[in-house]
Amino acid sequence: MTTQSSTRSQCRNKFIHFIENLNLYDDDDELTLTEQLFSTRFFIILLSIALLIILLFTIIIPQTRSVTVVSPSFNDFENIVNIYKTKVICRCSQTSIPYSQFVSLNPRFHEVCSSDFISEEWFSSLFNVNTSNYYPLDFRLMASAQFQILSILCQMSRQAVIDALKQFTTTTMLSLTALSRDVLSTYIDMSIEQFQKNTLDIYHSQYHFMLSLISEHRFISALRTNFYTRSVPGSNISVTYPAIYPQQLDLTQSSLISNKTCRCDHTNDCVYPAGIYNQSRSIIPNEVFSLDAPPLFMIPGFQVGCIPQNALFQSTLECFYNQSCLDIVISLTDTLRTASVLNISNSSSRFSPTTTITVLFDNLMIESWDNFTDFTTYFQICAPKICSYSYVQRFFLIYVVTTIASVFGGIRVALHTASPLFVKFILRLCCQRDPVQETEEKNESKRNFQDRIWKFFKLIRHKVITLNFFKTTFINVQHGIYATRVYIILLMCGIYILTLYSTNIVSSQQIIVRNPSLNEFEHLYDMNISTLSCPCHNSLIPRSKFISIEVKLHPFCSSSFIRDDRWFQYWTMTFLNGSIDPNPPFYWTDFRKNGLKFFNYVKILCDFANITLSDIMNSFQEEYFFSSQPITQLEFDGTNHDWEYLVQAQVEYNEKR
Repeated sequence: MTTQSSTRSQCRNKFIHFIENLNLYDDDDELTLTEQLFSTRFFIILLSIALLIILLFTIIIPQTRSVTVVSPSFNDFENIVNIYKTKVICRCSQTSIPYSQFVSLNPRFHEVCSSDFISEEWFSSLFNVNTSNYYPLDFRLMASAQFQILSILCQMSRQAVIDALKQFTTTTMLSLTALSRDVLSTYIDMSIEQFQKNTLDIYHSQYHFMLSLISEHRFISALRTNFYTRSVPGSNISVTYPAIYPQQLDLTQSSLISNKTCRCDHTNDCVYPAGIYNQSRSIIPNEVFSLDAPPLFMIPGFQVGCIPQNALFQSTLECFYNQSCLDIVISLTDTLRTASVLNISNSSSRFSPTTTITVLFDNLMIESWDNFTDFTTYFQICAPKICSYSYVQRFFLIYVVTTIASVFGGIRVALHTASPLFVKFILRLCCQRDPVQETEEKNESKRNFQDRIWKFFKLIRHKVITLNFFKTTFINVQHGIYATRVYIILLMCGIYILTLYSTNIVSSQQIIVRNPSLNEFEHLYDMNISTLSCPCHNSLIPRSKFISIEVKLHPFCSSSFIRDDRWFQYWTMTFLNGSIDPNPPFYWTDFRKNGLKFFNYVKILCDFANITLSDIMNSFQEEYFFSSQPITQLEFDGTNHDWEYLVQAQVEYNEKR
């Protein structure tokens, strides 16, 4: 223990002795030993303080580092985006990218559209030569027609989706910069959601247009479910009567019938729960359909009515999810016995067995949309040539080392030269002056000013001629002086070359303009700054925020000929007293007899055109424009022109359909 303490004490004493006797100016003969030691200590202290200040400055002050990656690979791009997020700018080589090249969208339809119930064998087996003899409330009368309509609805839904997908895949996505995986996924999801909504809206308007035409034309069903004809005995005249359906209070109980009725000449939406009957009663003109025997079986959820289509829309398929119910239907109708029930345990279905056909068809029979976005393909098509990003770093080792190394030499020379002068000045202040020195200084002050100047220049000349930085390197003093002159010449040449290099090299400088105006942005863009970055506060912008579209229809569509009820009063023969002339005295070819249908058809066409165009314009304006960086006026005009072309193409496409 004593030995270790003694060793430590010796080491400490040696270190203290080394510090006390450290002399960096031992080759300067103009300094005394005391001045040399004080100058050394003062030099070390000042140099340490200066280096510490520079070190703290380079560590504390944040440095913005700009990095450019040429022809980045897919992995490089993902790594950069994951680390630096929104600070990455990778401009695409191809800015317009069709969805068909990287988006896959596959709809999954309701299982009824692939079941036995829409097959030719099924609805053919429901029809026989005696079908038209069934009573209008009997399921067997219109079952074949209803399942044929259900098959057509599935086909129409599939075709509508196929047509919409063709149009969607030809749509191009504007991508000025490469998007990250998350941003692209969000944008595509929003686009698909908007596409689904647009598809439903456009198809609904087309379908309701067809329903309006059918309703206006007043077709007479061959099944005698909305109108039936009776001949007048003793003449060749036939009279057509409207069907009158009873109204049921509770659709789950066939016995609860109210006194209210529904006439098919007023609406096509009259329905009644479908059942299978042994009905012997025939249809009586102008009387409500009624039963003279209890039903053999009521088909749960299924309806009959004026028109098979309207009754089907208000029906459900719950019976066809139940094997027992289906077996009874098959046994009573003698239909296809190999038909399989719908799978009620299908957990992937978003519709319940009690969902009406209207709801199914309003959703185009679609259960779900399976979409896949191929981000790798998107990046390959975008093909950015250069990716640039910046980041802030407080402690950048290379920057710290190069900064200290660049200033160390200059600071060392300056402090090494200034330290002895400062020490001499301090020592002179601390020491008293002797009388002889004071007398000499008084005499010196009386000398001529020109002599002082001349002596000063002679002193400088002598210092320059005898300047020697290599006193310890060369024994020959003259060689040291020559080496010093060569050193100074080379140093000046190096500084000159470095100055020329610095003036020719383009340095990177970060300038932040907060909340720039449009003029400021365009000015910066015109400067062709490759690293210009203006991240948008809102990357997803609805088109309705900056685009307004107004469509004008033909003046006839807003005229009083189809908008004024007083104009229609004449055609319906409705007079001021409220009476209606049932038999206007006009020949059947007279326009006054059939003019009402003409104007109603024109009104339907105008309404359809207005709704269709409104849906197209609304869907267009509700779509989002994505841009992580603002675009110039020229780019915006070009994009707007492309959008205008797409809207016109969509309008023409809907006209053809």
